[in-house]
Amino acid sequence: MIGGGVSTTGVAAITSAGPNNAANVWNRRNLFTYSDGFQISKGTHQISAGVWFQRVQDNENTASRRLGQASFSTLQTFLQGTVTTFQVVPAPNELGWRSVFGAWYFQDTIKLRPNLTLLAGIRQEFTSGWNEVSGRAANYITDSQRTLVTNPLVGHSVFTENNAKRLFGPRVALAWDPFGNAKTAIRAGFGTYYTLIDDLSFLLNSIPPYNGSASFSNVALPSILPIAPGVPPPASCGPNVAAPCTIFAPQ
Repeated sequence: MIGGGVSTTGVAAITSAGPNNAANVWNRRNLFTYSDGFQISKGTHQISAGVWFQRVQDNENTASRRLGQASFSTLQTFLQGTVTTFQVVPAPNELGWRSVFGAWYFQDTIKLRPNLTLLAGIRQEFTSGWNEVSGRAANYITDSQRTLVTNPLVGHSVFTENNAKRLFGPRVALAWDPFGNAKTAIRAGFGTYYTLIDDLSFLLNSIPPYNGSASFSNVALPSILPIAPGVPPPASCGPNVAAPCTIFAPQ
């Protein structure tokens, strides 16, 4: 429990008690990587090519606040048991994330003149997305008016569309020795580069219905306790949803 209405990393009024909000969490992350490449020198050309593949197997049981996190605005509300906010994950689940990343490249370094070198190449990167092994990938989406939809979309992938299947990155560069004495070099280059993110599970592990953090505000703590472990909370509050319903703290 913390006071002062602050985050778990800082306390403004009352010293925190008990374990932090990541108690009992764990994850097992395995990376299976293969890469190979070669170079060929022929005349004025030096050709390089290669491939890289990586399979990510990420099993995580990292939903935070599973023991509950209560915040109190003052010492008086703490003594009265009236929380400013109380967040808890009633039904934590282990999620198994899977993805395949890959890339290939081809590059040619050409000696145009004794003092002028051109490098030209291309690299393609791709990923199969970020997927849950049992079809439990949940993510919030927006409707046609760009309004957040109350209930997350649940499926095999957290993406409605994978835009990282064909990421082409051209590369071109020049190196010029204007005086031909190996003492001065003028270089110029251009390239397109991508970063394939492979750690999306951190926040996606905390989205309902599997690991949603139910949020309560300005209520007496005894009125909402005990939270029955493993029992899914009522559906998300929203239009045409009858009480009782649950307000989740989206990540």
